[in-house]
Amino acid sequence: MITKGSVWDVSKRILLVTDFYNQDQVLEYRDAIKSLDLNINDCELLFFTNKENNGMTKELASVNYLCSKDLGFFGKIKNEAFLKLMKRRFDLMIVIGEIDKRFLKKIERFKFEFGVGVNSQISFININLKMNSKDPLELVNFTKKTLQKIQ
Repeated sequence: MITKGSVWDVSKRILLVTDFYNQDQVLEYRDAIKSLDLNINDCELLFFTNKENNGMTKELASVNYLCSKDLGFFGKIKNEAFLKLMKRRFDLMIVIGEIDKRFLKKIERFKFEFGVGVNSQISFININLKMNSKDPLELVNFTKKTLQKIQ
């Protein structure tokens, strides 16, 4: 009999979604993904912001941004990198924190096998978790440990 493994163990392509605060936060999330022995090239980090170029460094591989200016009047997306990202399929989507409703409608259209919300209440996610920390490494580790218990 072949066992599939835990949700975490079978997840190789991961999309992590959260709000953008500063460049240090972006680097902390990248380091958190790397510390979990995940291939950063198979993972994508998506940050939302209401201000364009709010200290964002666009040269980092696997890091994507969507700002309010990227959304047209009728909700059309004008960000080519984001549109390309939407075409990819992910094993796991992790949404950290409460996401603005305009952006939430966009991430609902992503293709993913299993979704986890951390400190959020999202209806289209499989499981919503709560944690008091805001530290990226702690949030990602908490998610990993929880998902390793789910078959």
